[in-house]
Amino acid sequence: MVRISSLLRFTVLATAALVLASAASAQPAVPSPSVPVFVKAGHLFDAASDQLRENVVLVVEGERITKVDSAANVAIPAGATVIDLSEDWVLPGLIDCHTHLEGRADKYDPINDVKYTPFLGGFAGVVNANKTLQAGFTSVRDVGSQPFFAVDLRRTTDEGFIPGPRVVASGPAISITGGHGDMNGFAPAVENTMYPAERDFELADGPEAVRHQIREQKGL
Repeated sequence: MVRISSLLRFTVLATAALVLASAASAQPAVPSPSVPVFVKAGHLFDAASDQLRENVVLVVEGERITKVDSAANVAIPAGATVIDLSEDWVLPGLIDCHTHLEGRADKYDPINDVKYTPFLGGFAGVVNANKTLQAGFTSVRDVGSQPFFAVDLRRTTDEGFIPGPRVVASGPAISITGGHGDMNGFAPAVENTMYPAERDFELADGPEAVRHQIREQKGL
C-alpha cells in the first residue's frame, strides 16, 4: 500500500495521469494503464453533486475515473495498487483557462523579445508544465506562445515524454497593426523569431488578413 502526504493536506485528482504522477515518487514502477488503481479518499469534494463525501474509493482505469463509491461498497482485490489518501482531501483537477507555459515572471520584459531565442521558452515550458500539474491543474489552455510552442508541448505531454497537464493549444497570437501582439516600441528594422519577415503568423488587419492567418495556421 502506498501512503502519500499531499501538499498543504490537499490532494488534487482528476485523471490517472495525475494519480500516477503523484505516486511516482513513492513507487519504483508505474502500474500498467490497463490495471485498475484504487484511491482511498478520506474526504472528497464531489463537483458533480456539489457535496462533500467521506471515506470513498475512486477506481482509475487508464486515463479515466470509472467509479466513485463508498469504501464499504468497493472490494479492492489482493495485490492491487492502492493510493492511500484516507487522511486527505481529494478534489477534481483544476483548469487554468489562460496561461502561457513558456513564460517566466523574472524574464517578463519586452527587451527580452530580441535578446533571447525561443529555446529559453522551451526550457521554461517543460518546468512550468510539471509545476502546473503538481499544483493540481490537470488541464490548461495556452492562449499564445512562440510560434507553435504550445502545440509541440501538447504533443510531447500527450506522448508521455514529459509530465504536464492536458494542453489546449492555440497557434501564434493574431494581432492588428499596433495592437497588443504587435512589436511596438522597437526600430522598424528589428525583428525576431516571433515576427518572421512576412509576419505570416502575427499581424492581420481586416477580415481577409484574418482568414489568411487562420489558413496558415490550420492543422499545425
